[in-house]
Amino acid sequence: MVTFTNSRLETLFGNLTGKRVAVIGDLMLDRYFWGSVSRMSPEAPVPVVEVESESTRLGGAANVANNIASLGGIPFMVGVVGDDDSGKSLSSIVTENGFPKDGIIVDPSRPTTVKT
Repeated sequence: MVTFTNSRLETLFGNLTGKRVAVIGDLMLDRYFWGSVSRMSPEAPVPVVEVESESTRLGGAANVANNIASLGGIPFMVGVVGDDDSGKSLSSIVTENGFPKDGIIVDPSRPTTVKT
C-alpha cells in the first residue's frame, strides 16, 4: 500500500496546475429533482415528490473532468453525446466552465446518457 503525506499530496496537486489531462469515457449529464415528500405512493412503497426545482451537472467522465479542473488541471474530454436536448445541455455546461470541446463527438444516432 502507498502512503501519502500531506506534503506529498500538495506537491502532486501543485504539479497538476496548468497541465492538460485527457479524460476518455462516458460523458453523462446528472439531473437532480429537488422537492419535498408529503406522502407515500399507494401503488408502491416509494415517496411522492412535489418537485420544486431541477438542476443539471456534469456526470460520468465529464464529472471527472470537472474535478481535474477544480484541482488546477485543464481537462480534455473525449467522448460521445447525442444530438438531443441533454447533449446540448451538457455542451452548454462544458462551455460555461471554459473546457475545450474539441474531443466531444455528437452522434445523432444515440441519446446522451442521463442519470436522474
